[in-house]
Amino acid sequence: MTRMQRKNGKGSAQWTSRWFVLEGIDGGGKTETASKLVQVLKELGYNAAYEKEPSEHNAVGVLVRCVLQGPTAFSGLEWGPAADDSSAPARLYRMLKEGVKLDPVTFQMLFTTQRNEYMKTLEGMLRADPLKIVVADRCQASSIAYVESHGFSAENVEYIKTVNSRYPMPELMLVLDLAPQTALDRVKAGRHGATEHFEELELLERIRESYLRNFPEGPSVKYIDASRSRSEVLDAAVEAVIDALRKNGMAPK
Repeated sequence: MTRMQRKNGKGSAQWTSRWFVLEGIDGGGKTETASKLVQVLKELGYNAAYEKEPSEHNAVGVLVRCVLQGPTAFSGLEWGPAADDSSAPARLYRMLKEGVKLDPVTFQMLFTTQRNEYMKTLEGMLRADPLKIVVADRCQASSIAYVESHGFSAENVEYIKTVNSRYPMPELMLVLDLAPQTALDRVKAGRHGATEHFEELELLERIRESYLRNFPEGPSVKYIDASRSRSEVLDAAVEAVIDALRKNGMAPK
């Protein structure tokens, strides 16, 4: 059990038992592993789907992703507002294209806002289909790790934790863990040297320490050595999720 409630809210256990999350610092391979995990689950006969945070199903989530990506969010796009366009959308476009650096507290409040919309979508999806399984990239654990890594005041850290505690935790959180330098090297190699706001070595080190401190391994949290080969990491993730599903009466067909 983590320091946050794994399941809370009326009837949440019913749908969160089919929600699995991959977490960890950037560069650990969360997105690729989650996507391949969904493929494996489908091959085993499960009705599995992939989701991620920031969500692309709501406007706030898209905005958060643009802020994270900075100027690279518009790479390859040739369109844009006219030079004399002073509308709110045009101003937002120019700000994002120039790169927005929000105060960390402001950013996490924005991230939590999109999470509120995301969680409603996720819950609705799983309640509508009792056989559906969702494998997601990130949950509120990221917010806790990231605010602590910025050296927030104790008051602000507690505020972010309190706001996020209203959301249930997944049935199982798989933390893909590896050395920050290795993670940063992977990120740079995959993006030809480009990095996002949170992808700096010392920052990644603090984020990793926060995961280890706030979310120790236990029944609902499993750490996977992400320095291993991609196939070994995927095998470990598949084994952990299948074991959890089997315990909940959803063994492979």
